[in-house]
Amino acid sequence: MIDFPTGLIVSAQALDGNPFRNSQALALMAESAAIGGASAIRANGADDISAMSKRVSIPIIGIDKKKDPTGRTVITPDFEGAKKIYEAGASIIALDATFYPSDIAEDRKELIRRIHEELGIPVMADISTFEEAVNAAKMGVDAISTTLAGYIPGALHTDDELYVPDFTLLSQIVAAKLPCKVVAEGRIWGREDIREAFNIGADAVVIGKAITNPIAITRYYNSFIPKKDESGYVPTETRNPRSDNMADGPSESILRIIQREDATVPAIVKSCIPQIAKLVDAGVESLKKGGRIIYCGAGTSGRLAVADAAECPPTYGVSRETITAVIAGGEKAITNASEGCEDNREAGIAAFENLKCTENDLIIGISAAGRAPFVVAFMEKAGERGCKVGAIVNNLDTEMSKLSDITIEALTGAEVIKGSTRMKAGSAQKMILNMFSTAVFVKMGYTWQNYMTHMKPSNSKLKKRAVAMICEILKIKKDKAEELLVSHDWDIHTSLVSHKNNNK
Repeated sequence: MIDFPTGLIVSAQALDGNPFRNSQALALMAESAAIGGASAIRANGADDISAMSKRVSIPIIGIDKKKDPTGRTVITPDFEGAKKIYEAGASIIALDATFYPSDIAEDRKELIRRIHEELGIPVMADISTFEEAVNAAKMGVDAISTTLAGYIPGALHTDDELYVPDFTLLSQIVAAKLPCKVVAEGRIWGREDIREAFNIGADAVVIGKAITNPIAITRYYNSFIPKKDESGYVPTETRNPRSDNMADGPSESILRIIQREDATVPAIVKSCIPQIAKLVDAGVESLKKGGRIIYCGAGTSGRLAVADAAECPPTYGVSRETITAVIAGGEKAITNASEGCEDNREAGIAAFENLKCTENDLIIGISAAGRAPFVVAFMEKAGERGCKVGAIVNNLDTEMSKLSDITIEALTGAEVIKGSTRMKAGSAQKMILNMFSTAVFVKMGYTWQNYMTHMKPSNSKLKKRAVAMICEILKIKKDKAEELLVSHDWDIHTSLVSHKNNNK
């Protein structure tokens, strides 16, 4: 009996009505997948398998799909079909091992035994639940695949899950350490899906539509095109169907659900780059006029703003007045949640007046919902004073966006935990603030290419970093670099300029 293949398995199938519903065409598809490095092919029916077996030398996982009286498709329900596809060239048989009943399905345990003993080839069980996986392992299968998760009547995947693999189920099966190979299959579309499946512990991953079905591939890519009359926008306060029942799974499953949602954030931030660039240019313009960059936020948004503003002086050597942050509730709100303070409009007005803002200042309001009264009031006063006003929000058409000259709408959608905008919304805000402040100070000349040459070496670690920086930039020895820095009171930028001028 052959060993069950590991790595990437490609399913080359086509339903009736698909132009590729042709055995020779599918055989070419299988051959292409084999050339590309597939470890095995999954195929349906004797005709397709026979055509493929003439073109590929890698194992073929054969299935024999039949419809029962209810109209449901059952995968290899009997030995007759298994033998037929074996004789056509299948070297592994996959069969339906779900608990869902069917009048045409033979006893699974007996079917598995006969395939092993009479055909002498491995068996893969297509399952939809963890209990079915355990049962299949007890029946002696060689591999278990999550093929049917989300495809069994009464437990169908939602439209939102069309391109979302069931990695919670995969994690449960891997954790159980069943005595057979584990295969991830079903709704796998991207490289991150493949990487995650193997990181979880899958021995093999099956990809079907995403490689061999041009109709499905085209629909997949079309799904990313914004509709003219439909933004696809989901407010941050919406309940997330992808994290339903997350508390029922093990710790690793919960973490994977969170990570899958977090993984959507970079692409959302990427789409905001044109607006972030406008805000950067506004920030540079304000600083060149002698103005300041002032963040204003509440709750998580305020704490992220405070952190970004606080990190700029040591990183770029700017004064603490150059870039600063105001948070609803004041300093105590940084370490102690004071979420009620965001409703205080009067406090927002007072905070603005206290800063003595001028028309040269850039004011940036930050709020996931885009309506925190403290921030809104601060922004209103900024507009009245003639300041340039920006907004970083995570909802569409917010009150804050109406008050700003430049709005960044990072539409991160429903959180894993309903309304917990410290998660995806907070991650997007953190990324945007990092990008904004970094780009501003790079354009203002506070770096030497990508070196932090205006940082203040205030401790031994930073002094070592300064020495290494001088060595790299000037291509001089460590002792010479340290001597140069000491002679200029550990001012990296001045040391560089001095050395360059003296060695013209």
